[in-house]
Amino acid sequence: MRSRRRERLIRSATCVFPASGRLGNQLFQYSALRTFLDPSQRLVLVDFDDLVGTFRGVRAEIRSSRRRGDRWRLRLLHRARHLSGSPLGLIVQDPQTHLPIWKEAGTVATVRGYFQRDHEGHASTVGALTFRPEIVAEVDAFLSRRLPGRPDAPVAFVHVRRGDYLRHAVGRKETGLGWVDSGPSVALSAAWYRARMSELRDRLPGVRFILAGDDPAWAESKLAAADTVTSDLSASADLAALGRCDAGILSASSFAWWGAWFASRRSSGPFLAPEYWLGHAVGEWWPPHVATQTLTYRQVW
Repeated sequence: MRSRRRERLIRSATCVFPASGRLGNQLFQYSALRTFLDPSQRLVLVDFDDLVGTFRGVRAEIRSSRRRGDRWRLRLLHRARHLSGSPLGLIVQDPQTHLPIWKEAGTVATVRGYFQRDHEGHASTVGALTFRPEIVAEVDAFLSRRLPGRPDAPVAFVHVRRGDYLRHAVGRKETGLGWVDSGPSVALSAAWYRARMSELRDRLPGVRFILAGDDPAWAESKLAAADTVTSDLSASADLAALGRCDAGILSASSFAWWGAWFASRRSSGPFLAPEYWLGHAVGEWWPPHVATQTLTYRQVW
């Protein structure tokens, strides 16, 4: 009886996913849930502003905690759960697979997790999205202004992530790898980026680089050369520009991962990334399922 009730609750559940993280994480979250849920199940994305501001075709109800009307609708969902006498449902990240799993069934289920891994569902979920026309126009204008001529010359992105990464470290805890208070920064050094740029220059004669990321001043001062341009695009347009490239050099960020994913759908790369991803300082993959065949991994010294 309990099993039948659980299945009935799951089939009729409304899944509410409050955003956690920015555009790269939101792509992983949307793809995982849209793949995991039955097409008939209701998915409500709350504060997924970066995702819906970048793409058309998101298959979900979009709500904002900052809009009064949406706050009222979300309260009604939880009130309906109380009136039905149903437990609050919960979908979490399976530690063994980093994919969604039901922990508790209910008429309204909240979702927690980042789901940072490759899986077959990306093609039918993220692959069905299209960049908004104003973002495409922004990228077109940038490329024609900063990379004119030489239409056959390869273009590679260099994605720099610093900011909060300068304060973050990964180390061993009682429960395994995770964020720790002290240790080597997960931000990559200029020397690592320069070595990867030299590698691409050897492999792709005539390559030109787009320097992108959260610290353009640092990238300009440390990596600029005669064959580089620095992006002045919005974050959404940066992702679209990365997806237009023939090759790339990645920071250990979900944003860079998706830039390479979009680009790999039109080019074989290579796309060079730090070995062990965020766990490069300790020599262990973290998150544990983030490695993918799309990327070519290089040691971080």
